[in-house]
Amino acid sequence: MIPEFDEHGHLPPGIHEATIDEVIERFSRPRSRIRTSRTKKLRAFYSFIKPHIDKLYIDGSYTTNKLAPDDVDIVLFFREHVIKNLRVQQRFRKFLDKDKFHLQIIFAFPEDARSLAIAVGHVDYFQKNDRDFDPPVTKGIILVRSNND
Repeated sequence: MIPEFDEHGHLPPGIHEATIDEVIERFSRPRSRIRTSRTKKLRAFYSFIKPHIDKLYIDGSYTTNKLAPDDVDIVLFFREHVIKNLRVQQRFRKFLDKDKFHLQIIFAFPEDARSLAIAVGHVDYFQKNDRDFDPPVTKGIILVRSNND
């Protein structure tokens, strides 16, 4: 279950595990044209990427109470076999167009220590920083495991 927002409009600190359906249900509100668009793009991306990942973390203004979130920040951890599949790589690239999909994606491959370190660093960073507050406030993020849906 995804907890209620704190007084800053964020999730309380910590990693909150949920299914993608719970994420969509919770963060499709408050209803706005922008939030609805971000939700549709997140659902399309997840439907495509789910068979190829172990887990993903979701953050950004999408996981707040903002009426018009800028984008959806995602850190995803691929399964080993995906890098060898050229068709998956080509389809994945289209989602990297931030202007079109409004997804900010950081990704890691199990055989690549550098990408793993960057991804883990972003998961940690997402929980500690909100640029809208000085000093920054800690906040929660969402974890979706691909085997939980």
